[in-house]
Amino acid sequence: MLSTVPCLLCSLCLSGKEVADGGDLRLDRRDAGAAERGAARHAVGERDGGVNVLAEPLAVLPEQCERQLFEHGGVLDAVGHELTGNLIRRAEGQPLLCQIVRKVGRVQEAALRRTVHIAGTRLHRGDHRREHSLLVLLHIQGEVGPQGVQGDRGCPGPQGEQGVQGPQGEKGDTGEKGEQGTQGPKGENGETPVITVAEDTPRSYKLHFQSGEQELTTPNLFAPFTEYHVDLSAANSTLNIPLKDLALTYQRSSASALRISIAPKDAAAPVLVDIRRTTIYDGSTIETQTMNSATVSASVALDGTVYTNSQETHNMRIRQQDPATKLWSMCEINSFLSAAGARCSIRIQWSEYDVTYEPPTA
Repeated sequence: MLSTVPCLLCSLCLSGKEVADGGDLRLDRRDAGAAERGAARHAVGERDGGVNVLAEPLAVLPEQCERQLFEHGGVLDAVGHELTGNLIRRAEGQPLLCQIVRKVGRVQEAALRRTVHIAGTRLHRGDHRREHSLLVLLHIQGEVGPQGVQGDRGCPGPQGEQGVQGPQGEKGDTGEKGEQGTQGPKGENGETPVITVAEDTPRSYKLHFQSGEQELTTPNLFAPFTEYHVDLSAANSTLNIPLKDLALTYQRSSASALRISIAPKDAAAPVLVDIRRTTIYDGSTIETQTMNSATVSASVALDGTVYTNSQETHNMRIRQQDPATKLWSMCEINSFLSAAGARCSIRIQWSEYDVTYEPPTA
């Protein structure tokens, strides 16, 4: 009963507002019986807006609620449009729609039941405007029931497609170096390899190792140039340097100079050569010598005087043709002589060896 009282109050407020707005309640009353039309005219004449409409019903609210709830059950049993109509009729002192007022033979008839049906669509339309608000107000929340038993787990769904691989994370810090393990047992001695010379030229020297099914050829074991470090300060000192099919000779000529000459290794096999010599001595003296497509069949002087007291920078470039294969080889010779020939440094670097010169292809 207590939870129903606020609902009745809200319904009365809604009914009072409609009267104060001046329209729907009086229009609905206009189609009712004579007693209702008199009550409606009486209400219009005596009520001022929504204030008097609420004051009078509130005074008799307890008695009306008790009669409605305990004698007739009109409020709790009403549905839809019946509930709002009962509240308005009780507020204006009229009998409830379901209240028994007389008997017709053996049938009990509720007062105004006929009138409601006679009123037709007007009263029905008016009651529907208040229907939704009252249904919300009459809803009472019951106690929450106990939680049910958890159902069986369903079958897992199909596995989704693999997502795109994310970016690689940053490299972590290097861990501490572990302790060195114990040395393993010594293995059996391997087979002694067979060593042979695979290549031996002024430009390269390579060895070949073979052991069982394994074999290896070393890279070039020679430096790209050949050096001579000699003392030619003694009288008649001579240094002979082989240059493939030629022989290069350094010979002491005086206490302060040397002589450089060239000759074929085999006197019976002349050698075709290209030679360019450039020397700088003293302050600024430059001396050159050129031999282009010259044939060397005997000893030829390349420089008759080479100073031996750090006075001269000496450079020669010699290209020669093998008399048998007709292939060409070229080297560069740099000389620096000091202390009357006591410290002679001669360096020979080969840039070509057994090559041919062919026209370029398109």
